[in-house]
Amino acid sequence: MKDKKIEFATRTFDYMRSMIMNREELYRLIRDEVRKSFEIENDNIDINDNLMEFGLDSINMVMMILEIESIFNIEIPDEDLVFENFDTIKKISDYVLRIMD
Repeated sequence: MKDKKIEFATRTFDYMRSMIMNREELYRLIRDEVRKSFEIENDNIDINDNLMEFGLDSINMVMMILEIESIFNIEIPDEDLVFENFDTIKKISDYVLRIMD
């Protein structure tokens, strides 16, 4: 019985996640997380802005990635943890969408 409840909860979570996760919503969620991670007051962060200009370095990139993994219930492989995958909001969002599919 417990396994069936877990299976149902997992299916429900996956369904709900797929329903709310369009690209624009994901951009907004990632933008909010970036603003929080880097303590940025500016609402006008473009999805293509290079996050290194806002202070992205290896330490806070890993911290931000851990938070994103937690929010979206995903696991990003260590070999993908490179600046080129996560230096803009668009790249982060595209990566999350790809890994969620």
